[in-house]
Amino acid sequence: MSPKVINSVLFAYSLVMAGMGIEAYLVKGSVASLAGVLFGILMIASVAVWKSNPRAGRIFSLIVALAGMSRPLMKLKDLTFNPGGVILGISLVAILVLGIGHLMTNSTKNSAGN
Repeated sequence: MSPKVINSVLFAYSLVMAGMGIEAYLVKGSVASLAGVLFGILMIASVAVWKSNPRAGRIFSLIVALAGMSRPLMKLKDLTFNPGGVILGISLVAILVLGIGHLMTNSTKNSAGN
């Protein structure tokens, strides 16, 4: 998986998290939901870090995605649609993409070394 695809997924994660946080604040008045904006900013920052230090940037991205899904995971009660489920889903997609990118990079390095 190319870095461009991974960065695109992480950028989409940022937009969804920030958008949902702003929407929840405007509609429900939930100040705590503005944490979604923070997660969006942190994910964009992780992509910026990736440009100068790829490994640190991807670890930073993984930490942000894991932290982003922690609260919805704790509140998961049933399988009905809710915003927390969307956050959980996009966090899992981000983690999956990061994992696939990591495995593909390692397999390429191992193939080149043999």
